[in-house]
Amino acid sequence: MSRPSGPAKILYIAPSIPYPLNNGMALRGYHLLRAYSKVGLVKLACFANDDGAAAEGVREFCEAVYPVPTNTILRREHGAGWQARWEMARTLVPAIATGFTSPQLSQLVARWTDWADVVHVAKLWMIPNAERLLGPGRRGGARTILDLDDIETVVKRRYLAVNRPTRWTRRVFERYDLWRLSRYQARALKRFDRVLVCSDRDRALLGHRNVAVIPNGATCPAQPLPEEGDGRTLLCVSNFAYPPNVEGLAFLVKDVLPLIRRDIPDVRLLVVGRKASANGLGLETDANIRVVSDPPSLEPYYREATISVVTLRIGGGTRLRILEAMALGRAVVSTSVGCEGLDVTDDEHLLVADDAPELARQCVTLLQDPDRRRRLASRGRALVEERYTWDSIENRVRKAAEELLDARRH
Repeated sequence: MSRPSGPAKILYIAPSIPYPLNNGMALRGYHLLRAYSKVGLVKLACFANDDGAAAEGVREFCEAVYPVPTNTILRREHGAGWQARWEMARTLVPAIATGFTSPQLSQLVARWTDWADVVHVAKLWMIPNAERLLGPGRRGGARTILDLDDIETVVKRRYLAVNRPTRWTRRVFERYDLWRLSRYQARALKRFDRVLVCSDRDRALLGHRNVAVIPNGATCPAQPLPEEGDGRTLLCVSNFAYPPNVEGLAFLVKDVLPLIRRDIPDVRLLVVGRKASANGLGLETDANIRVVSDPPSLEPYYREATISVVTLRIGGGTRLRILEAMALGRAVVSTSVGCEGLDVTDDEHLLVADDAPELARQCVTLLQDPDRRRRLASRGRALVEERYTWDSIENRVRKAAEELLDARRH
């Protein structure tokens, strides 16, 4: 099928408007949209209850933004009673996907499929809203792209390993749902022309020929931020609407921080990010812990921070906040899960540890050794400048889209 004349037309289907830039999913989506806008005209179809300020944040990249209210989602997994539970169990679609299915969004997507040259679906669980593009009766001749910034099977396996259900019936259901998720993910790889992942590790894990690496990135200011704090402040920045980040914070507060306080009793912790809250951890009663939710800018907190800490134990993809901390000139202590997929080396770009005593020891080491902090921060920032700037990543996205369009033309 030949490609129509004129600018390329790209339909971008997402779980939310990627703005404001206060979480990793928004940052990635924002820069993908910006890259696509250099290829052609972009329409964004997504869930959003606020169709005003957030949409204005991406308007310069989008010909149009079509927000669909979240109350149109079927949400079958939240039903009560045995009939709802049976309906949820008997479908082969995993729970995460049934929880984001909206007939209204599906109809909106179907309306624009004949218009689009490229259709981009952000997240595995948004696929049900694009089924009319992917089935046997596939409409139009658009090339299709699936962005897997997290490998959902990895996330779920790790979640179940850390949070094993107590009831045997729930354990059975979760194992069944993991099987459904694995099956659904494997099928998705074959249904899209291109699948984007964040790292070479994820590409090897999926092992499919149409998988391409588009890493996450960061924006480097002209100079690293100076340290303006007290020299004893840990910074934990995350999207706390994402359950694995909440679990990581609980691990930091309950298991790691008390060990740090044995050596540095007055150590401070800044918890900053989207939907940050005490989360039942008793943070509000601790004078040396401050929680800041949805700040307009993270820069003041990075200036205040001595080191950045990532205690994630569940998740896939790559951590944008590690790249962000490095770009801004902060030394990082991370779990191996927190930094996996990034081309980093322990004790060169950051410090890596997994159990609570070792994480605490690494944090104490950096808090007490300014020279080592500066060396790690300098090398981390150099790595971001070399491999992980958003400008270079946007160029890779643009080239990937143009290759698909050229293939469509021929």
